[in-house]
Order: sequence, then C-alpha cells, then structure tokens
Amino acid sequence: MKNFLFFATVAVFGFFTSANVKAQTEEYPISIGVIGGYTAYSGNIGSTVFKSDFAFYGHVGGELGFYLSKRFSLLFNYMRGDIGYVADVPESFSGSFNGGSALFKLRFFDDETFFRPYLLAGLGANMYYGPELTNSLNAVANAGVGFDFNLSKRIVLDLRLLGQYNLSENIQNNEPGVASVGEDDWTVLASIGLRYQFGFDKDTDGDGIKDKKDDCPETPGLVEFNGCPDTDGDGIPDKDDMCPTEPGLAEFKGCPDTDGDGIPDMNDDCPTEAGLAEFNGCPDRDGDGVPDKDDKCPDVAGLVALQGCPDTDGDGVIDGEDRCPTEPGPVELQGCPDRDGDGIADIDDVCPDVPGIAANKGCPEVKVEYVETFRKALTGITFHVNSDKIKASSHKVLDEIAVIMNDNPHYKLYIAGYASSDGDDDLNLKLSKERAASVEKYIEDKGVDSNRIRSEGFGETNPVADNNTREGRAKNRRVEFTVEF
Repeated sequence: MKNFLFFATVAVFGFFTSANVKAQTEEYPISIGVIGGYTAYSGNIGSTVFKSDFAFYGHVGGELGFYLSKRFSLLFNYMRGDIGYVADVPESFSGSFNGGSALFKLRFFDDETFFRPYLLAGLGANMYYGPELTNSLNAVANAGVGFDFNLSKRIVLDLRLLGQYNLSENIQNNEPGVASVGEDDWTVLASIGLRYQFGFDKDTDGDGIKDKKDDCPETPGLVEFNGCPDTDGDGIPDKDDMCPTEPGLAEFKGCPDTDGDGIPDMNDDCPTEAGLAEFNGCPDRDGDGVPDKDDKCPDVAGLVALQGCPDTDGDGVIDGEDRCPTEPGPVELQGCPDRDGDGIADIDDVCPDVPGIAANKGCPEVKVEYVETFRKALTGITFHVNSDKIKASSHKVLDEIAVIMNDNPHYKLYIAGYASSDGDDDLNLKLSKERAASVEKYIEDKGVDSNRIRSEGFGETNPVADNNTREGRAKNRRVEFTVEF
C-alpha cells in the first residue's frame, strides 16, 4: 500500500510539472501567507481525526506561492506543530514536528471568482522529534482540498484540509516494551490562512503603462489602446492596423481609400480614381467592360479583344486607325477595301475595279506600244488650213488609237487641242477646241463610247516649241492624248 501511494504521488507531481507554466501571469503572481490550525494523527494504533475527546494538537506555518497559469500555482510551505495519540494503550505517544512541502494547486474557477475550490498534491519532508519519536527526517506525500475566498484584490482567505502520508517505515522508537508504530501513519492538517498577493509592476517600454495591463509591453503606446501605438494616428492601434503607417478607416482595418470607391488602396489598382470592384477599383467610363487603364479608347465603347476600341465594320481594325471605318478591309490597307485586289486601297485607287500599279495610282500600266502610238499622234494628226477638218493622212494614227480604246475598255481618253501664235488669239482658241472635238468625234465613230472621251482646246497656251520659227509653230499646232482611268 505504501509503495502504491508513493508512485501515485509521483505520477500526480509529474502531471502538474508538465503543465504549461509559460502562460501569462495574472495581476499579482506572487503570494505570501500565514497558516495554522488543528493537527490530527491517524495510523495503525488509532485515529484522532475529527474527534473531540483527545488532546488538541495544533500547527502554524508560512507559505510562498507562485502563479503558473490560469489553473495552476506552485506553493512552498513550512509547518511547525505538535502531534500525538493519547489513550489508554501502551502505544500512546506525543511529540512535535517541523517540515516543508512543495505543492501543486489546481483551481477550478477564475481568479476573479469570490469562491474558488481547489485541489492540492505534492511531496515534502517532516522531522518528528520527541522522547517517543525517531527524531529523524521522514518523506511525506501530500494530498488535499481547499477553498479560497477573495477578500480583496490582494488578500485571500484560505481554508484547507491536507493529508500527509508518511513514506518512512515509522515515526516512533522501537525501544523494548514500546509497540512499533509506523505502518499507514497519516497526519491530517485542518488549516485556515491569510494570503497577501503582489507582483512586480514592470513597464518594459517606458510608456507609463505597466506590462500587466499593456497589450504591447515592448512597444511604447497610448493609454486608450492599452499601451499599443497608433503610428499613423487614425484611431486604430498598430497591432490591429493592416496599414500602420498610412491613416485609414476602421472598415478597412486601418487602410486608406483615397478615391472613396469602397476599395482600400492596397487592393485598388487605381487608388486615385473611383472605380468598380470588378476592375479592382479602376473606372470604366464608356461601360464596355474594359477598365480605362487598359482601354485605348476609354470614352468610346468598344471590344475587349481590341483593348476597348470600336470596330464599326468588323474588319479587325479599330475605328481610330481605320481609314475606311464603315467598309471592311484588310489590316495591311488600314482597314480599307481593295476590290480589284491590286494591293492598293480603293480609297487611293484611281482604277478601283481594274488591277493596276502604285506608280499609276492603282491603274494599269499603259503598254509601251500604246505610248508610242499616242506619241506619234502629236505630229501625225493634221488639219486643213483654218479648219477643223482632219486630213486623210491622219486617219491611220487615229484608227490605231480607236483600236487601243476598244481593246482596253477601262481606258478613258483626254484630248487637248493647241494652236500656234499665227493669227488672232481668240480665233486660235476657238479653232483648237473645234479640232479637239473633231478628233473626239472621229474616235467615237470608231465605236468608242462617248462617256470614255472628253476634249478641250487651249489655243496658243503651253507651246512646246519656238513660235518664231516655221518648224516651231508647226509643232505647237498639235493634239495631245492622255489616257485616264
């Protein structure tokens, strides 16, 4: 039985010492107290526990306590008292004891509760001395129950009942004629005590707020925030402020919302412009689903695929870069169509329905042999004197021109008539117009549509040779042909 109680006591002691002793201390973590009361013996020769017909034995002592956690404290006590068993038996004895114990205290309610029951367990050692005792040090196992009553913040009334089991063989002499007493010897202490609680009020950060009331004991702070700082002065302590260096709003945990759009700056891609949540705080002025910061056309509704710009004709070229925004065309021609497929946009193509070359503004290149025919016409067309009647010698070259026009229905012909400086100016102007018109009619008579020919006379203007010579004047009396499209 004695060994079982010893190991059980050690197990309880080990459980309590493994508890978390690093928990935050209460306001007054250290206590000192005085304790005293009734001492009773119980053993194999009898028991005086809760009996009034035996002699009174008492005890007094002191106790030092340390707060470990919300539920646990560690107590060190010293006791001095008397012990004995006086009866009409040979084994009666009396003597004194003193000793100390280390006890773990388990509380069941918070410190602020007025009435707090608790349990005690621990180990100690007592010296029993007297004529009939061993006068030696004996190990004891402690177990008990008690009640604390808060009389004030610092003063506590303590009532307890503590049993001390003797772990040695006996506490009495084994002198001849005296029965051996020692198996299952108990000492029961019924005590009342007063305890004074105190602590060392530190102010680690020097902010005037003691650490025990300081939520930020290592950082200087303000009274209204229990010792925590508010660096940006926004009324939110830094420990709760996600933006401690920028004044902000409580609804955003201390972070600012500069543009007031309900999105804190730290999550706002456009913190100075009020915007929409779906665009991380950026605006979309034209409402096309593309935020302005990514919209190349922020004031005109457009397509997401074209960075927010419109494409009226749907050709993949945004209207702002499309030279023909209402007509679909290829990107390489800036969105303009090319009906004849010659690589020249219709808007720049003089001949949009006939493939041509850029050098000729989209019109086909005039063949070399045609150019030669038109060149011969400069000197190959002659008229009777002072008349618009064409000489028969000119028919050959005019017939060739008519063939060219019929073979190339996309050609248009411009005929310009000129005169030399001989004669009256007005007459020369009139004659140049009539001769140009005669040539126009001749070609029309050869089957060329009149809508494809136009003529005009310029009189003596634009001479190509010297009018002071016979040869020069002959060259200036001419008809020029220009192919148009």
